[in-house]
Amino acid sequence: MPTNPAVGASQQGIASLVGASVGNGLKAWSPWTPRKVATVVAAGLGVVALIVAGVVVVGSMHGDAASQTSTMPSGGLSVTPPPPPPPPPDPTADAVVSAAQAKIDKGDYATATDELTAVEKTNPERADVHMLLERAYTGVRNPAAAMREVGLWLAIDPNAVSDVHLQEDVRNAALIHDVQEEAFSLLETKMGMRGVDILFDIANGASGRMYPQAAARARRDLDTPDVRKRASPALAVLMAFREAKTCDQKHALLESVRDRGDARMLAQLQPYESARGCGFFGRNDCYPCMHRDHQIEEARQAILERAKAQQ
Repeated sequence: MPTNPAVGASQQGIASLVGASVGNGLKAWSPWTPRKVATVVAAGLGVVALIVAGVVVVGSMHGDAASQTSTMPSGGLSVTPPPPPPPPPDPTADAVVSAAQAKIDKGDYATATDELTAVEKTNPERADVHMLLERAYTGVRNPAAAMREVGLWLAIDPNAVSDVHLQEDVRNAALIHDVQEEAFSLLETKMGMRGVDILFDIANGASGRMYPQAAARARRDLDTPDVRKRASPALAVLMAFREAKTCDQKHALLESVRDRGDARMLAQLQPYESARGCGFFGRNDCYPCMHRDHQIEEARQAILERAKAQQ
């Protein structure tokens, strides 16, 4: 164990102090004082000096250990200071936000935007401010600014993705060429399963029917692994069923369809439910593999029951 320099210096001082005490004690006696008496008294003075110096050294050692203990936490690991407390509520900002929301409800988007922009600069962590600004910018037909606010809003509150107005505004922006990049970026990365659901609707549903360019892009997105892995279980089995090439491949998915499918799956099952439609006068079964058991009926019934329970 290394020697503390301060303790070493104290030890040297002790030796000097003891020697000086003995020497001074001997000198203090007159020449006619008996030599033995003078020696005994001087030695006693040295012992007293030694005890005092020892107390000083021990105190120094304890102080050094306490200093090390105070600077080194248990286990030798650094301690991260606690985070600062959240800022206290700002009554002035709250009043401005409340008034701006009332203006948005009345359609006064421009005034609300000016007021909320000032609050946003001083309170960038407020999700409600970004939400209201997104509404206001959408109201004044500024989709680029609205998509920026959506990104800020989701960064603070990821659960905002369930907001129906947000979903509708991002979907509509994805159909507009001028802000398509911003909207598709949100759908692909920041909106999770809801974003992939909207991409599927643009690619295959009513949303993209009048916007073939946006629909084509959405289909390309759905073919990429990074986007596809974010699909909900219901959408994943739907896409797998659509992409299956043979009747047997589709039949193999019916158990997953029964357990995970949603109402969107019903339109996919409908062509396979009938046992007729092919051959002479349409009397033959077009998809006999689907009717060798009752899985397709069971899947359809399970989907209907789930849809009813969610109403």
